[in-house]
Amino acid sequence: MYAPFNVPALLGRPLELRLTTDGGLAGLIFLIKAHTGQELSKDDAGLRALHARLGAEFGAGRQTAVEWEEIADEACAVVADRKGSRSASALPDA
Repeated sequence: MYAPFNVPALLGRPLELRLTTDGGLAGLIFLIKAHTGQELSKDDAGLRALHARLGAEFGAGRQTAVEWEEIADEACAVVADRKGSRSASALPDA
């Protein structure tokens, strides 16, 4: 994500992203990478499924942003499936 200034230096903490109805795959990739250290491809089937599920929630009327804590288990499972040998519970910030 682009920030026109150094957010961690100004706030003393990293930039935290929340996903909204306007969020795309790139925002979801950024959030997963920030919490797991793994960058997924936009073509990843698990990533696309998670994004579609979030889109369905917003399509059904959800108004609040989605934070990491809400998708952590599912996102870590996507990363674990991609990695093959690591379990979702072994990933950071799960």
